[in-house]
Amino acid sequence: MSNIRRVEKFKELLKKILKEKESKKKGNVIKFPTKRQ
Repeated sequence: MSNIRRVEKFKELLKKILKEKESKKKGNVIKFPTKRQ
């Protein structure tokens, strides 16, 4: 069942990418005022 391991690694990668996107969003608040909350 190596597929399960692959899925776990994929989930970890997704979490990393999401965190990077979040930090970029905070840095781009000035560039995209329409997404301001």
